[in-house]
Amino acid sequence: MARTKARTNAPRWPVMHAILAQGATSPTHEWLAEVARVDPRTVSNVIRQMRDQRLVLGGHPARLGPGLGLTLGMSVGAESLRGCLVDPNGDLTHQMEDEPAPDQLEEPPDHLLRRLRSLAARVLTSAMEDETLRATPGKKSLRLLGVAAAWPCPVDRDKLPAGKILRDGLWRQRESTNGNVISLPEHVANAFGGQFTLARCHALNDVNAGALSVAFDDSRAAARESENDRWRVAIVIRIGGGLGASTIIMAPHRRNRLSFIDSRLIEGANGLAGELGHLPIGRRLIEDLNKANPYKELAPISYDDWPCSCGRRHHLEAFASGAALVRRLQASGYEIPIVERTQHSMLRSSLGPDADEVHVYALRDIGRILGRAMAGPILMLDPYSITITGSLATEHLIEGIRRERDLWANAINDSVRLEQTGGLPGRFECARGAALAVIRRYVYREFLDAKSRHLPQSINIGPADVEALRTA
Repeated sequence: MARTKARTNAPRWPVMHAILAQGATSPTHEWLAEVARVDPRTVSNVIRQMRDQRLVLGGHPARLGPGLGLTLGMSVGAESLRGCLVDPNGDLTHQMEDEPAPDQLEEPPDHLLRRLRSLAARVLTSAMEDETLRATPGKKSLRLLGVAAAWPCPVDRDKLPAGKILRDGLWRQRESTNGNVISLPEHVANAFGGQFTLARCHALNDVNAGALSVAFDDSRAAARESENDRWRVAIVIRIGGGLGASTIIMAPHRRNRLSFIDSRLIEGANGLAGELGHLPIGRRLIEDLNKANPYKELAPISYDDWPCSCGRRHHLEAFASGAALVRRLQASGYEIPIVERTQHSMLRSSLGPDADEVHVYALRDIGRILGRAMAGPILMLDPYSITITGSLATEHLIEGIRRERDLWANAINDSVRLEQTGGLPGRFECARGAALAVIRRYVYREFLDAKSRHLPQSINIGPADVEALRTA
């Protein structure tokens, strides 16, 4: 029996939700009408009306437009600095990277923020030449919801950096006026100036940002699948210079509503959930891996000598991270540069398809240690998927994790999807995820869900604003 079309006096909202939920499938007006449960003529009329404000672009297929606002997404890594724009469809555009910087996490705030501001100016300058991103045709300006930065440290609920990954003490400086520690959004607002007020600057942990990006892509990929009522748990683990994790509860799939809108990060009581890298690792596991090592030229893993980034020993990050891999290869006699930037560049080139077999084995060991550590979270949460991201997220590492799969597969009905993200999407995953957090709040929830008559609040950025960023 054919479904009857629901009558509605406000067809804009179901049509826009349908465009968002089905955007990855290049939907026809007929399919959007089926999903939104309106007449195809209504879809055409709504799209035509929304084109004037550039809330929608095109028609066959339709896409959400820049009139809803763009978001500047940025990410800070151990050596990387990346920036991009993300549109209301969640699509990445005008992505750029700064030159890798050695020891940038040692820098005081003004040094790092100056580079972040300069990169933002480059992204916005490039985007202003793109007519498809202009909210007003012919006017060289962009409508921005704000700037969102993903940081490589725990970020608590007050948006303060926890721990000492940002090592300079000025990151924990207190304001003279009220005695409060300056938050990460405040640091960015002070550095960017102009229209980038505190209300337009946002911060979150990089792995949480990556989890949002993974959840968004998963919900878009399921667009035409059968609807269901299942909430699912997804785990994202980022392994590069250090190690971090994030857990997101993914909402049930609906064809007329992107499940990403209702998915929820598990942030913990203080916003600091996901610090898997500080899980204690027993001596027996390291001893067993050292005994199984078939390469005389590969040094054993040192259980007592290698510290975690927090300064303590015997933590997972001391054995499963880029820093741990460098230490082991250095102990094996490999000429690994002391400068951190050169270390990362060398490791990236050496872990490709033609990687040295000793490097590959060392990376598999890291995968096995990580796989062993993941058994507890997997048995506790019964996740739908585990996605590995970061510079060490290679097939060699995944193979090592798979070798430990029996630890949980014998106890549960093991259907866990083990995946990795790499290439361009992987590099900008955190910057994009940070932007998606802002878009979800202001566009998907406050505008589409609340059926607001007013467009999402945004700032209008023109050439003079970008010049101010560049020269400040």
